[in-house]
Amino acid sequence: MNHAKKVGWGVLAGLLLAGSASAQIVNVQALFDEKAELGPAAAIELGGDWRTGSTQLFSVRGSLVGQLRSERNVWLGVIRGEYSFASGERIVSQVLEHVRFRRRFTERVSGEAFVQHEYNEFRRLRLRALLGAGPRFVLFNEEATGLTFGTVGIGFNLTYDSAPPRRCRRWTPSFAPPWA
Repeated sequence: MNHAKKVGWGVLAGLLLAGSASAQIVNVQALFDEKAELGPAAAIELGGDWRTGSTQLFSVRGSLVGQLRSERNVWLGVIRGEYSFASGERIVSQVLEHVRFRRRFTERVSGEAFVQHEYNEFRRLRLRALLGAGPRFVLFNEEATGLTFGTVGIGFNLTYDSAPPRRCRRWTPSFAPPWA
């Protein structure tokens, strides 16, 4: 059996055997700048909203995305947060941190590992901690388009206000065009 057929059967088996998701995955793949020069790069975004009238609203949000790229390695870090108040009462309180490491082994095969933390008061999510790792395969990569397949084993801890902590594991496959 040639290499392409083996990869095809492996992808099909992975899709058929994948379990249902029990925690939302935050997609950071779109934050990788594949065309970035070697070295560090960063982007910061800050925003706010202040409204007066029948309802007093104050909102502040921000994000910081950083990438460190070498010939074979890429580090990506993301921090996002948002806090909002309406008429003196907090209505949004959430924060997310994500760090991902990607190591290229060949032009088509790389490995990734990540760690993530999330807190969201209004989903009653006190702690969502993830740790994952897996391979990433470039199926094709042309000037205007491309497609990658990745799969990752994830261990995570979910702690909600009204329930005991849950520790879970899962395996998740994904396809991604270069713009996603």
